[in-house]
This record gives sequence, structure tokens and C-alpha cells, in this order.
Amino acid sequence: MENNEPNNIDFMQLTTREQIDALENAYNVIYKNIYENRGQDILSGKLEIIDIAYNETSDKNVVYDIKYMDNSTQEEKHEYYNKDLEKIDIDAEKIEAYKLLGTDTKEMEEELLELQSLEKNENKVSLSNLKSLDKQIDQTALSLGISREEIVSSATIDANENLKIDEKILNGQSIDAKEKVSIHYNMRDVLGGDYVSYQIVKTANGNYKLMGIDSKGYAEEIGQDKVELIRTSQNISLTQENGTSKEASLVVGFRIKSRASEVDNDQIVGLCNDGRSSMTTFYGRGAIYQDQIVAENISNLTYNGYRAKQERFMDTLETDKYEFTIANEIIDESAEKHNIDPEVLRSEVIKKYEDFDNVTMEEVNEMASDIERTEPPEPEHLLDTGNNHN
Repeated sequence: MENNEPNNIDFMQLTTREQIDALENAYNVIYKNIYENRGQDILSGKLEIIDIAYNETSDKNVVYDIKYMDNSTQEEKHEYYNKDLEKIDIDAEKIEAYKLLGTDTKEMEEELLELQSLEKNENKVSLSNLKSLDKQIDQTALSLGISREEIVSSATIDANENLKIDEKILNGQSIDAKEKVSIHYNMRDVLGGDYVSYQIVKTANGNYKLMGIDSKGYAEEIGQDKVELIRTSQNISLTQENGTSKEASLVVGFRIKSRASEVDNDQIVGLCNDGRSSMTTFYGRGAIYQDQIVAENISNLTYNGYRAKQERFMDTLETDKYEFTIANEIIDESAEKHNIDPEVLRSEVIKKYEDFDNVTMEEVNEMASDIERTEPPEPEHLLDTGNNHN
């Protein structure tokens, strides 16, 4: 800018940093004027200037609103200055004095009411809010590894003065909030919030964040009061669209917190590596009570008979914590006893029994025996790693 004087700039077209500079310049000029007239009140602590805000009236006149505290009465007060940083000399006492002289004060009263209403103007820009926003921008840029310029060009602040950034610059793994994960629940039911989608984002320092995306396309982080970040190295049993299961390695998970029951807290959403070229999103259970998380891929699912059984199995209303855990413990125990792959057995049980959570040990053992007779053991089971016989 060639000229930084407040009355020679298009304030609303400035960047956040330029707006801060402009308001600080205006503040310094106004503060000097106030100090010359009320310096003793400032020095004694009776008068404490809190903030300055840029406003525009309904007829586009610029108004700088100085907010200060009268510490002798503990009352918050305001003074108003025009675009040339001259005080707008109008207040209730002055209007009352004109009335006593018989002057028509209607226009003055309307002007004062509009000035007083600027405090609630959604488009006002205050110095304190700008500095808070500027700090949030720096922190967000550093955390997410996104340039400050990208954030400034696409961000907004909500009614609570929190920074919200455009989902398009996140470049994370997206999950539709309406994606169905069980009979009764979709992803919004599981994760909560009034969101249309979610993103799992890898930050610049290698950590992960779970973001909720609102209907306007702005993102906000889902906090630690709602989810717990899990990065421990572990395998998960990932159910495929054809009803079979395969081993996948956990990349990151977010365990659901703050729910009504323990079984809900055992749910988890995250990313896993299932051997494909890219990571996949999953929804699972067993985040607390089982050694291995049982999960399903939640990206572009094909609905079929296997999927219907899996949805019932994964549903916390249909299958409680005890039943969910016991069924899998039976399968793991039987697979070990018959020296077969537990995921092959689990897949066959899911295919055969609609009421998966109530399957008995006898039923599982019978299926395990059939698999043991018809399928050869894995090659690694035949290797003698201790001796090499010729």
C-alpha cells in the first residue's frame, strides 16, 4: 500500500495482517487524542481502553468504535470516531440538552441508535479478534503444513471466533457422513456433529487429525473430548465386500469417546493399509476389549447379502460388547485348535450364520474341521525353521 492512513484504504479488501496494521495505526492516533484529554484517568487506572473495531453504517460511513472500561463504575463504554479519526460528538446527555432547548433531536437520536447497534454488527472487524485470528492462522498453517496464504484466501471465522478452513485445501481421506456402517447407524451417528462429511488428515509433523466438514464446506477439528487418537502398531481383521476377511495394518484410528454405553466407546474409525496401492478408511469394533479390531471398509461399499450380515454383526444395538467379543474368541480358539487361518473360518461363519453373535462353539468347530480336511495348511506351517534336513 502506498498510503497507510486509515481514511485512504479499502479496509475490507485488506489481508488480515494489513487490517491489523491499519487498526493499530488508527488506535495510536485515537489513543493520543484520548490521552491528551484524559491522561490522568488512564494513568490512575480509572479508564482502560480495551479494543478498537472497524465498522460501516447503513449508508457506508466508516466508524471506528473504541471500547473502554470505566473502572470507577465497572461499566463498559464506547466512543465513536469517523474515517478521519475525529470523535463523533454525540451522546445521550447532549441529545437531552438539545431537547431542553426545544431542538428537534429525532435525527440525532437515530444516529446514536445506529452507532450503538454497531457493537452487534456481524461485519465489524475488531483488533482483538484479528490478532486472535492471526495467531490461529499461524498455528493452523504450522500444524497442517499448509501455507499461510492458502489459509487466509479460503478461511473464515465462526460466531465463536474460531478459524474454519476450506476442506479443499486439506487433501485428506474423505468419509461421507451418510455412509452406512451398520443396521442402525451411519458415520454421522458414530462420530457425531452436524457434518456432511469427515476427513482424516495427516499433518506436517506426521500426526493425524479428524476433521468434520459442515454444509458450507468448512472444516473443524473433532477434539480429544470426542475421540482418542490411536497409533499403536497392530493388525485388524478387515471384512471385504464379498464377505471374506483379510489382515490389514492399522495406520491411525480414532476411538469414539463420550457415548452412552461402553460398547459405543469400543468403536473406532480410521485408516489402514490392506495391501492395496493406497490406504483405505475403515469402521471397526474391538478398540478396547479385543486384541484385534474387527473392521469393515467404508469406502464405496457394494450392498449384498454378505454386507447385510456384516452390518448386523457390527451394529452396537444388535450385537453387544459381550456377544461381539465371545463370537470372535470362539472363532480364534477353534482356528488355533484346528491349525487353520482364523480369517478364513470367520468369513465362512459369517456367510453361513445370519445370527453370527449367537454362534456356538460346536457349530464353529464343525466348520473348522471341514476347512481343515479340505484346505491344505499355509506353506509357512510346513517350514522347519529350526533344522535343515537334506
